[in-house]
Amino acid sequence: MQRRPSDLENKLLLLHAVDRLGAVTAPQLLAFMAENDGMDYITLQLCLAELDDAGLLRRRPHALGMLYTLTGEGLDTLSMFRARVPHSRLEGINRVADNWRIRFRRERQMLSDFERAPNGDYAVRPLPVELKSADLIITFGGDGTILHLAKLVALNKIPVLGINMGGLGFIAELEAGELEALRKLKDWDFQTEQRMMLDVTVQ
Repeated sequence: MQRRPSDLENKLLLLHAVDRLGAVTAPQLLAFMAENDGMDYITLQLCLAELDDAGLLRRRPHALGMLYTLTGEGLDTLSMFRARVPHSRLEGINRVADNWRIRFRRERQMLSDFERAPNGDYAVRPLPVELKSADLIITFGGDGTILHLAKLVALNKIPVLGINMGGLGFIAELEAGELEALRKLKDWDFQTEQRMMLDVTVQ
């Protein structure tokens, strides 16, 4: 018979994971815990809500959603009670946390547009927020530029037109010498192709 962890153990493990990962959104934490510990969505959401209510986690708004971090009280609680979590579960988190922390940090980095207001202040508009109102995105660069942008726009189902400005490009539809074809966009004269995205972790 498989051992069923207690609620306390799951909460302590989540505190440990946030401690190792740093600031993390709920979907990021779910992906991490589901893949590395097998914790299911409902258990994670219930534990997060209880840890937040108890003041052990702090939430702050971010363009990708609420970011969770440990509070001082959460860190103290974890220090006192970490030994109640089986060593194998803690080590499972520790083995992979560094790679996931780097991945999550990259996901939270955002390109932003900014402009200077008449009073001298700067208004910053995060790119993910701006993209939600776009009908079409045009990228100038190589395949890497298209792939980076595709991660941001995929959930909003915004078509991306890539114009290759580098060497050999496999994903871009147009080359730098074919810019005349952009005139067709004015009349919305184009077809879209669906592309598949993979999420891969190398261990």
